Amino acid sequence: MGFVEEIYRLREVNLFTSNFVIGDLELDRISTKTETIKIEVLHKWLDFRYYFMELDRDWADGKYNSYKRRCIYFLEIVELENFKAITEGLYQSYSKEFPYSKKKDFIKLMFGNTISFLKRFLKLDLIRIGEIELGNESEYIFYMDADDINTEFSDFVIKSKYDIQHYRQYYKTVLKYLKFFKNDNAKLVILPQQTTTENKTIRYTAKHYALAYLLECAAKGEGNRGGQKKELEKIGNEKMGAGKGNTFYKGVNKLVKCNLSDENVLIEIGGKNWLEIVKDLCKEPETVEVYLKNKRI
Repeated sequence: MGFVEEIYRLREVNLFTSNFVIGDLELDRISTKTETIKIEVLHKWLDFRYYFMELDRDWADGKYNSYKRRCIYFLEIVELENFKAITEGLYQSYSKEFPYSKKKDFIKLMFGNTISFLKRFLKLDLIRIGEIELGNESEYIFYMDADDINTEFSDFVIKSKYDIQHYRQYYKTVLKYLKFFKNDNAKLVILPQQTTTENKTIRYTAKHYALAYLLECAAKGEGNRGGQKKELEKIGNEKMGAGKGNTFYKGVNKLVKCNLSDENVLIEIGGKNWLEIVKDLCKEPETVEVYLKNKRI
């Protein structure tokens, strides 16, 4: 399976749950040979609900109905640094397949379903409804939403190692990270090396954005707003992502003092691939290219 096919498969996977749909063959002991701790816990929970029915009798107001249950979600936690590494790795591979894409395209495709689930989960008013112990394994605690219909009659399961609030706080952190990643407009540009068939990954920095901005202003005959902190910070936030404006402002103020008509200076600032980077970051790369040719750069 190629990477494109794999990423379209992965987009349907929620990294933070293992969910089982009531009625699926994998829940039928006769139809599945799969033996996992979660399936064992699940079968014990189903036995508890369907055969003994203590839970339905306890919920005399009718809020919980065993026979209406549709899905069981085992909530998962992926160590945050591992999740970040996974995200970065997938994005680098994605960028090679879709070189003109932006991070927001990647996040929407790869994590759209996950983000939707986490946002819905954080709105739930969860109530503890029972627990299952399995040998030497941790206790598993089951929850439901106070307004059961919101979750289409689903149960949520956690290991007793963590409190349910730990999961909530963790998922909030994941959403904040994905939002930051999406809004971080620093690109990964893939350029072929001259001596090998491998690709070289170059991370755009503030000086690359500042250089592209100054050359485009010069090419279009526009003022570069040198020294105008608020204006440049606003432009920087738009180009590089929220919170990056001051870094952009400092980069511009530093480069306005440089001789940008000297190719050696341009190479020193942007590296040997400075021209490709500048054209990629400019809104009107053709205008900049004509300007540079007229300057004989």
